[in-house]
Amino acid sequence: MRCYLILLCVFLCSCINRQSTDFIIVSLENPFSKEPDSTISTPQAEEQKIINAILALPEIKEKASYITTTTHENRHLRLWITQSPTPETPFYIVHTGEETATNLITHAIFHVYPDVMHILYYDATTDTCLSLKEWRQQKNATEPEN
Repeated sequence: MRCYLILLCVFLCSCINRQSTDFIIVSLENPFSKEPDSTISTPQAEEQKIINAILALPEIKEKASYITTTTHENRHLRLWITQSPTPETPFYIVHTGEETATNLITHAIFHVYPDVMHILYYDATTDTCLSLKEWRQQKNATEPEN
């Protein structure tokens, strides 16, 4: 019963956010956290800094605008944290993507080292991490010219 209540709350929060912003942020670890005071060092404050860093990337802003425009505001970019730092993996794993009626589609995965706010792009096809510069060079090399 508790699980259903949590799922219902997540759904309702998603619906409310959908009307107010292009970016719908879902943290799988704490979906009910409020925006923290940036002067307080808490896990939620750190997560918010991580989310803000990803949202600031030009590619993410462009993708958010593209999704919203092409779907006539029916879909929006979502970000979700799937892993917090551990001693073995000292970084956050952040997914960006969109939710369809039946699926959550990942567009990009990032590893973010919170101590230095270093962002790496995770390339799932090669199972490697690329710096943002390397990722941008790779994207530019593979994009068709108009």
